[in-house]
Parts: sequence; structure tokens; C-alpha cells
Amino acid sequence: MRHDGSWRSSLAICALLCAWAVPAVTSGAPQKPAHAKPGSAAGQADKLRQAGVAALQAHDLAGAYRALAAAYRQAPEPDTLYELGALALAEERTLQAYDLFRRYLAGPHAEGPEAEAQLTEARRVTSQPQPEAGELSVLGDVGALLTVDNRLVGSLPLPARSLLSPGPHQVLIEKDTGRAEAPVQISPGHAVELRVSLDSGAVLSTRLPAVLLILNGNGLPPLELLPMQKSVEQAIEQERLSQFPLPLALAGAAKPADCAATQPCQLLVAERNEVEFVLVAGVSRHDDDASSGWTFSIKLLETAVGDVAVSLTHECQACDGKAASEALQQVAAQLLNQGTARPRGMVEVKSDPAGAEVLLDDRLVGVTPLRHAAWAGPHNLMARAAGYRPRRSSLLVPEAAVATLSLSLAPEPEPAPAALQVLATTTPTLGLAHPREPRPRWRLTLGGALLGGGLVTVGFGAGAAAINGSCIMPPMNAGQACSSFYATQGVAGALLGVGASMTIAGVILLAVPGSR
Repeated sequence: MRHDGSWRSSLAICALLCAWAVPAVTSGAPQKPAHAKPGSAAGQADKLRQAGVAALQAHDLAGAYRALAAAYRQAPEPDTLYELGALALAEERTLQAYDLFRRYLAGPHAEGPEAEAQLTEARRVTSQPQPEAGELSVLGDVGALLTVDNRLVGSLPLPARSLLSPGPHQVLIEKDTGRAEAPVQISPGHAVELRVSLDSGAVLSTRLPAVLLILNGNGLPPLELLPMQKSVEQAIEQERLSQFPLPLALAGAAKPADCAATQPCQLLVAERNEVEFVLVAGVSRHDDDASSGWTFSIKLLETAVGDVAVSLTHECQACDGKAASEALQQVAAQLLNQGTARPRGMVEVKSDPAGAEVLLDDRLVGVTPLRHAAWAGPHNLMARAAGYRPRRSSLLVPEAAVATLSLSLAPEPEPAPAALQVLATTTPTLGLAHPREPRPRWRLTLGGALLGGGLVTVGFGAGAAAINGSCIMPPMNAGQACSSFYATQGVAGALLGVGASMTIAGVILLAVPGSR
């Protein structure tokens, strides 16, 4: 979204260009239109209205519209406007009924039991959540009739802007002096203003800047906060702006309701809904007595700039609720007038390398290449990027013009090599880091005994093996044969086995080191 702050001057120029074609554009509080019809025409209008009411009661909706539309054309009375709203309600045209009843309440109306009943019903309908809609404001000849999509809407000047469903519409403004017709595109939450010349048939269409209203009642009961909200809404319309509904804005930005409590989120929601301004108003009562006094804290944010345009605090001493509402409307109108007219320009920043973050007055506004709205006047700017030295500069933003700046970022110097550090080393102890305990004495004693006994036993076994099969008693005579021999093979094997086992056990007991 882009907003260059020149919309007011543009509208003023357009108004001057069209002034020759708009003989009577009204402003101020709505007034009951004066009628040039004679009394008989007014009487005829009343008969048509009664016929329309009868047709509506008989559920002849087409006949009711013909009669009521004819009655309104004869004499645009508030009673007929109310009946047109009742007809729209019967036709289940909820938005049109809401719009007609809303304008009926905003305009003059008669007194008496019938008027009270009408007011009660109109208030009941308009107390419901407003259907999604945009607004249409028409400035033209007093008494001209406004028709939208072949349905009568009202007589100029409208006491309040007309609500239309989003999308394309065909608008007709007509009077005995001429007529003008034009298509109009309505967006949700936004307002379109038409300036009409019936003499030439020219229609100038302008989309009015939108304001997102965030009202904080600081615990006030809803019935006390509602008049305050209406006052701020009237100030918004008085300054030729449109109010963008907060629930619609949050839904469009996919943000929760508590998001509206922080300024960054307020600006984000406004940007995503193409809303030019955010009006944040805080209302607090000094104590429980409604006449003790009130404090208003208000600020206006400019979405394109991303900053506060103007803020103020106002004390309304010894004010009751009605006086506080009137004071709030004046304060809000003053703030809107000052904030929307604050001079602004554009900042255009390029950098080498591209992609550097840009901070304007210590506020991050984007990355290069950058084009961003800024208040007219001096600013401090900094560009920074990873691996590069930040670059600071000052610049002067001219009103309704562009301040350009090109920056080259120097790389960060290479870090100095780290000083070598000599680390103390120790010689490994080859497994002796944890010295072993000496071998127990019993192991040394037993191991030595087993080793010695084993060797002796092996010796006996070897001796037994050596004499196995030899003659026990050699013969006395040389030719005589030996009669008996040694049979020590089994004994030798046993002695050798036992001796070897004892020897091995002794060696193990002596060789295995002690525990750590």
C-alpha cells in the first residue's frame, strides 16, 4: 500500500474543478428536506405510504415497494424511509434494512406513539452486528433522489452514508433538473465519495482514506462507552474519512483480538487491509461519578510511514457523559485534521551490497533496495548487513518529494590470528597412572610352595617313567633271564600330571600382578 499524503489537496483540486457543476453541496447536520410540493401532493404521498404499508401487511412485497417508492418520490418523509426499511427486512435484505434504519435514526423524525414504536424497532435492528459492507457518500443537489441497483436509497443530503454490499453497483442520482448515472465499486470497510453535477451529468468518484478505530474504554460499561464510540465515528466522517471495522480488519489479517493492543500489530493489520490510518483512543473516567470528569488519550498512526502522526491527551473536567462525548468528538476531529495533514515524503535507499537492513531514526523500516514513506524533515539513517560495518547517514526528506541515498558498506576487517599457547604436557605412564598394589603375601607363599612342590613331583614322575620296564633284581648268572620288571607307567603319569598342575598354579600365583 502506498499513500503519499496528497489526498486532501487532490480532493480540493477536484472540488474546484467540479464546483461549476455542483450548484448545491450541503454539509453539517442533516436537515429535513424542504418540499416544493403543494399540500395535495403531500396528501397524495401519505395515501401512497398507507397503501404501501397495507401491501406490506398483506405480504405483497412488490406492490409495497411500488407504493412506498412513489410516496418517497412525492415527499421524502422519514416515516416512508422507515417503511422502506421494514420492507427490506421482510424481503430478508438484511444489509439494506440495516442501512435504511440507520439513516432513519440519524435523520429527523416525528414525535408521538407511532414514531416511538418506529424508533424502538429501528434501534433493535441496528443493535445487531453490522453485515459486511462498504460506504457510499454522495454530494449533489439538495432534494435529488439516490437510487442504487434500481432500488430507492434516499434523498440528498443523506443523514449518514449509505451501506452497500461489496462489489459493483450502478448508481443513479436524479431530479427534475437532470440526472447522472455511474458505476461504483465498493470494497469491504472502505468508503467511496461521489460528487455529482446534474446539469452536465458528470460524476467524480473518490475512495476516501480509511481509519481503523481502536477504542479502549478502560473498564467502562458498554452502555457508557457506546456514545463515546459514536462520537469518534462522527469525527471520522466529519473529516471525510471512512471507518474500517476492527473485527473485519482482524479477520482480514488473520490476527487474534489481543493483537490490537500493540502498535506493531495495529500497523500490520492496517497494512494488510489497505487502511491508511489507525486511530487509538483511550477513554477513562476519573471515578464512579459520571460527572466528575474524563481523560482522553488519543494518537493517530500513519500506516505507510509506520509511525505516530500526532498524539494528545485531553482532560474534560466536571463533564457528564453527554458533555464528554461532545468533547471527545471535537478532540478526535482536531487530531484527525492535524495528523492527516502532516507533511510527508519518500525515502529511497540503495546499498552495495543489496539486502542491507535500513533503520530510520532507530526504527527498522525494511531492506535495500527500499522505498518508504517518511515525515518531511531531517532524519538519521543507518544501513547494516552481516559481515559489513554499519553505515550511518543523515538526510532531509522534502515534502511530497523523494530523498534518495546510495550507500556502500565496507567489509568487516579480518580478525587477528590468535596467539599461540604452549600447553603443558605430561609423559604417559604406560598404564601406571594408577600404580598396582603389591602381590599379597599369601599368594607369594602359596605360589612358591606350589611351584617348588610341582617341580619335585615332576621330578619323581620323570624318575618313575625312567625305570618303567627295567629289571627289578638283575640275575646272578650272565645267561640267566630276569624274572621281574618295574611297572611304573601309571605312577609316572600321575606324578607328572600333578606336578605340572602344581607348577603351573604356582607360576600363575606368582606372575599375576596385584590389584590397582
